Amino acid sequence: MALKLISRLIACAVFSGCAFSSAFALAPVSALEQSLLAKKYGEFQKNAKPAAERGDAEALFLLGKSYDLGWGVEKNLELARSYYKKAEALGSVRAAHNLGVQALDAGQREEAIRQFQKALDKGLAMPTLWNLGRAYDPSGSGSNWPLAKKIEAAEKSGDYYRQAFERSQDVEHAESAAAQYVRVYDWTRMGQAEGMLKEKDLPALRERTVTWLNKAMKLGSARAWSNWGGMLYVEEDYAQARKAFERAAKGDVPQAYQYLGKLEERENPDAPQAAIANYERALALGHPSARDALYRVLLGSLKHEQDPEVLGRGIKRLKELHREEDDRSDLEELVDEYNWRAFLAQEKARGRKLPNLPVYLKACNLNENFKPDGVKVFFPGSYWSMGGVGVDFVDYLAIDGRVDAAGCASLAQPLPDKVRKMLESGGMIFLRFPPAGRFMLDWQLKGKEVHLVPRPTGALKIQL
Repeated sequence: MALKLISRLIACAVFSGCAFSSAFALAPVSALEQSLLAKKYGEFQKNAKPAAERGDAEALFLLGKSYDLGWGVEKNLELARSYYKKAEALGSVRAAHNLGVQALDAGQREEAIRQFQKALDKGLAMPTLWNLGRAYDPSGSGSNWPLAKKIEAAEKSGDYYRQAFERSQDVEHAESAAAQYVRVYDWTRMGQAEGMLKEKDLPALRERTVTWLNKAMKLGSARAWSNWGGMLYVEEDYAQARKAFERAAKGDVPQAYQYLGKLEERENPDAPQAAIANYERALALGHPSARDALYRVLLGSLKHEQDPEVLGRGIKRLKELHREEDDRSDLEELVDEYNWRAFLAQEKARGRKLPNLPVYLKACNLNENFKPDGVKVFFPGSYWSMGGVGVDFVDYLAIDGRVDAAGCASLAQPLPDKVRKMLESGGMIFLRFPPAGRFMLDWQLKGKEVHLVPRPTGALKIQL
């Protein structure tokens, strides 16, 4: 985690207690700087500009800082840089440091290191050591570096954070040193296992890493607990890793929730809700890689979900998580399943009372009603069979026949009592026309008979 901008820049001459090197620690705060820090911006500008025109290095530096931070003026990084450069030329070490911060923020890593080293060489230890740690951190611009270069940069970054901690005793400095030493150890271990690196003393690297993780953990660093859990996870000490991640999760470390999700998947593969909840929390805390795991586990959990409300909520969440590059087929199947179940539930909820009359199959005008792909496929002699379906059943009946000369699927005799019971329970009857598909029937009252007739279902994909 990065410090706020104000703590990366030199923002005091010193506030009493600023931990610079001894050469600067007792430097008094000038009246000019006091006016800026007290937000007396009109007074500050009135006095700073004439002093800057006379070549006063402090005035030039403070004017640069005011434009850098937008204190009393509109923020202007180029103008700030101009003032810093003039102040640096007149010997301002703080200006040299802040030029390094500007370069680092602009992604100019080598220039930033050069400026910070210049400030450090002239005695400005803090926050220069911290910013050198940031500058050497390989997690940003170094992502595509060769492994050996990444390890070297992480080593330097960790060493600078370590020196910063030794001066400040700040937990953030300790956890940042530990995080870099974790990288050095982990990358070295992987590199040696793959034959990419020369042999190094891995036990010594691990010992150093654990030492700094412990320093940070004792100071209450949730991030260090998460990194410790990550090491234990890789070493397959899952029980202790879980304890570490649970400690880290109390501090809302998103990576801890990600790993807790992994542990839940491993330990409870048939009960994915805890894994889903952990991945959701990781994503909510700003850990984008949790999205893929969340999508995968949620999708898998819904494939056998019977509760339509749970299925509906899950589909809604999947659609929110879905990206253009994702395969849509599994999600589309779930949507079809949900629509089908909703259709069955809606049919049952109609609560239609079937008259106590004989039920006949009288399904005519099949091509006009079902219109499979707009093509006529139901010709005299086409084979059909019958089945029933409801919210909680699917039953293939031993009833079949052929389309007659009038283009109907019909039977002269009433259908058996089993069909009546299906309809009375809120179910529906369907016809199967291999290979054209399955098509739903509705019932209508015709005089003293109940007729089963085609029921168009539009784009609904029947799931049987």
